[in-house]
Amino acid sequence: MSEWDTQLVFIDGKSNKYWRAKAQGTDLVVNWGKIGTDGQTQMKSFSDEASRDREHDKLASSKRKKGYVDGDGGGGGGSAAPPAPAATSVLEDVPNSLTLGLDKDGRKVELKLELEDASLTTTVAERFGDADAARAALLRIKQALEADGYR
Repeated sequence: MSEWDTQLVFIDGKSNKYWRAKAQGTDLVVNWGKIGTDGQTQMKSFSDEASRDREHDKLASSKRKKGYVDGDGGGGGGSAAPPAPAATSVLEDVPNSLTLGLDKDGRKVELKLELEDASLTTTVAERFGDADAARAALLRIKQALEADGYR
């Protein structure tokens, strides 16, 4: 059994990292880093265990919202590998299509994302007050993309 109260991992195409925490009296010890390394450790002191537990729950919840899942990935030497099912289950929960909308301060944008095999297609539709405003936005976007290297 692990000495850590919470152990989380985040694995995707670019990241391979862990986050873990444990209580020691009224202190909260947090350790994070790249899987297989000792990472960095920070200790926070609290006036009571209830405050320590609230902070622990807040931090763990934040990590889970960012995509971290339960799993052991810490501890140096490169020997600790996360369990494959945890990483696989995160990807299995990703839908094949999403539609998201933004309606804020008079701006209306609809974003459609569609996944097919190894391709992700994005479609963005933004509604403007008139045709001239839409043309001006098109010109600004074209100039910005060309400045970034798109041709």
